[in-house]
Amino acid sequence: MKTPQRIDLEKNIIGSVLCDDLFCNVAHILSHKNFTPDISSGINHQFIWAAIAACYPCKPISFFTVLQQLIKYHPDIDFENYKYNLIHYQKAVFSKYSTDIVYYSTLLLEQDIIDKYLILLIQIKNRFPLHETISIAAIDELYQEVQLYESKIGDSDILDIIQHAPSYLEKMGIEQQYIDELRNFSNTLDTRTPQIKKENTVSNILINLHKFSTSDYTTKALNEVAEIISKLLNNTTPEHITWLQYINTEM
Repeated sequence: MKTPQRIDLEKNIIGSVLCDDLFCNVAHILSHKNFTPDISSGINHQFIWAAIAACYPCKPISFFTVLQQLIKYHPDIDFENYKYNLIHYQKAVFSKYSTDIVYYSTLLLEQDIIDKYLILLIQIKNRFPLHETISIAAIDELYQEVQLYESKIGDSDILDIIQHAPSYLEKMGIEQQYIDELRNFSNTLDTRTPQIKKENTVSNILINLHKFSTSDYTTKALNEVAEIISKLLNNTTPEHITWLQYINTEM
């Protein structure tokens, strides 16, 4: 995904959350670290998402509450610029993003992980002396594998690609310090995958159940059901699922 496409995706996710107060649907998927810190308009999407997260769950998430949080934590920002852009984000959002915000949030997370992984590969490659052609070729091979994945060629999963990278470098005889860097990156992705599956399952069940009634009594009962389901899930081993739905938000 090219940078302009990623920025548009971020804008639409932020706009959807502001329009329809959908943060609770994706709070377990995205963190402020998954957004772009600085775009051409001088807007920091990491600041905005952190401000949204600071509102939840005590305050309604809206244009006004998010602006208040931005001013509170970043008093030196260009207030008028943020105000103008947030209004634009809300007006420009496509309805499909609000309807399928979980999908588009995981799509953004996927791209963020790919971008960070490719940056790590480039950093490792640049530390090799030019005469270490085998090491350089090995990193190039990993880089090209991700490019093929982005081109939708083959049946690879990005998490599988990242997970097998350390063992591939071991076979190629690459120094251990570089193998450890890639392994640490992979381990970071693995840490919270089961937990996020559980959180997402409970969230989806609760959202669907709430469609039946909005009464206080029913809401309380549904929350109790969700708590029981959550406890049950915490005592089970999650089945294998694609990373695109449930992946680490700590990156």
